[in-house]
Amino acid sequence: MALGLALALALTGFVWHTIRSQWLPSEPMYQGKPLSAWLPKVLFENPGGVHHSPDHYKEALAAVGPAAIPFILAKLRKSDSALANRYRDLWPRVPAILKRVLPKPNPPDYSTWSAAAALICLGTNAIPSLMDAMEDGNPAIRAAAGQALCGFAGGALSTRDTTRIFGQAINDSDAEVRLYAAFALARIGPAASNSVPALLRALDATETGHAPGTRFYVHASAATALAAIGRPATPAIPVLTRLLPGADHDTQCIFTNALNALELQAADKSRIE
Repeated sequence: MALGLALALALTGFVWHTIRSQWLPSEPMYQGKPLSAWLPKVLFENPGGVHHSPDHYKEALAAVGPAAIPFILAKLRKSDSALANRYRDLWPRVPAILKRVLPKPNPPDYSTWSAAAALICLGTNAIPSLMDAMEDGNPAIRAAAGQALCGFAGGALSTRDTTRIFGQAINDSDAEVRLYAAFALARIGPAASNSVPALLRALDATETGHAPGTRFYVHASAATALAAIGRPATPAIPVLTRLLPGADHDTQCIFTNALNALELQAADKSRIE
């Protein structure tokens, strides 16, 4: 049993090391510098965190355009993959004798938020590639694409495409992807009414992300989306009422605001009927 575990760990380490050593796609250049020299980086690993970015990085990325997307996504895929995250999680339990021969896992050097910050700079020309990336098998890729794409919801990304893409993404297995799906659905309000059942499930789904130690406030974002949808979302009232006492303080505040808005909608509906 112990030998089997040791061999499995050794194989995992070997494969992970092999994947890390793969070449990234051809790196675009701008003003004589490689694209990586222009990429913004989130210093504090939380949405909206402080950015450490080269001067004029937005102009650089806009000039490179969609040609930057394969490199950005490959850089994220290399840093944040299921295998790499699992290897990091297992490393503290690896026997000392194996640690002498296996490569020590490095912390992630490129996050979904860093990738999204770069993708957003590419503007509307990136939308087709971001739509494709929402189907990627790696949740980090889907999350970065969703974060970049949700800002276009109901605008450059049509309401029809928003409901199709994010109506599917709100059912994603990854909490971070569901977070940005709820943001996008909130932007289009009543047009997202077909997503009410999925948003109701999101109110009580796990908020744990795919990377160790991460949490995303999906419950609060789903409640905000339901409030934005309005009258078609009034079935959320009993669900929010049930979940309210067990929520953390910040989520309770958002649940309360959503309940107030939906109860007003329900009262208006009763008066009309």
